[in-house]
Amino acid sequence: QGMVGVLERSIKVNGRPRRTHAQAIAAMCVGGMVVARAVGDDALGDELRGACLALALELGGWGP
Repeated sequence: QGMVGVLERSIKVNGRPRRTHAQAIAAMCVGGMVVARAVGDDALGDELRGACLALALELGGWGP
């Protein structure tokens, strides 16, 4: 809940509920870390983490 609250307060989205976006971003971040660690391939894990980060930034309106 804490992570979702922090994300919800800083999110910049239009037309969708901020809480829904914040929950999805938090779930993706946690899930992305779990999967990245589980694959057993450091390069692939780094790639997965980078992809999750890029999409989270875009979804939250924090990207370029």
